[in-house]
Amino acid sequence: MKLQRSDDGSIVTVLLTGDMDNERSVELEKTLIEEQSDNISELVFDMSETRSIGPAGLRVLLTAQKLLREHDKDLVIKNPSDNVMSTLKVTGFAKLLNIA
Repeated sequence: MKLQRSDDGSIVTVLLTGDMDNERSVELEKTLIEEQSDNISELVFDMSETRSIGPAGLRVLLTAQKLLREHDKDLVIKNPSDNVMSTLKVTGFAKLLNIA
C-alpha cells in the first residue's frame, strides 16, 4: 500500500493505494498518530485505489474513528473500491463508518 497525503487547511486527505494488509496497516496507524493535530477537523481516507482490506486494516479504521471522535474530529472513508466496499458491508463496518 502506498500513502499519499494532501492538506486542504482543516481537511487532510490520505490516498491509500494497493492492499491494506497487516504490514501496511502499521504505516497507516503512524499516519493517523501524526494527523492528531489540533489544526484539522476532518481526516479523509480516499480508498478509491485500495484493492483490498484485511482484518488489521479494518481495526485501523475503527481505531482512527474512535480517536478522532474523542477530539471532536471526523473520519471519512471516501470512494471505497468495490472490493473494499464489499468487505465493509459483509463485516458490518459499512454501518459503523462515515462513507462518502
